[in-house]
Amino acid sequence: MKTNVYTKLTFAEILEDSIKRSPYNNAQVAERLGVSKGTVSNWVSGIRKPDIDMIIQICILLDVDIYYMIGATLPSGELRPKEQEMLMLFREMNAEEKLAILNIAHIIAKQTPQET
Repeated sequence: MKTNVYTKLTFAEILEDSIKRSPYNNAQVAERLGVSKGTVSNWVSGIRKPDIDMIIQICILLDVDIYYMIGATLPSGELRPKEQEMLMLFREMNAEEKLAILNIAHIIAKQTPQET
């Protein structure tokens, strides 16, 4: 059984989330970037996308990794597809199976060097 729960975020979703996590609202972002509120609204709604130079400015303003902003990496705390698959399978197990998997994971983690 294959479980796929991974969904790639669009630029608009990433931007909207990044603004929400920042100390700025859409109007303040527009003002600081020297664009209209409507322009930021169009970016957030997915109607338009900024050019690469503006994306760099957005990343600097919002303190967001450019690779994340363009959808090349996952945000901190997000699960990768294989991690999501493991979680979904784990949730389908009974209590005894879950305990066995956790014990195995602890053994492997102590014996295997941590990968970065």
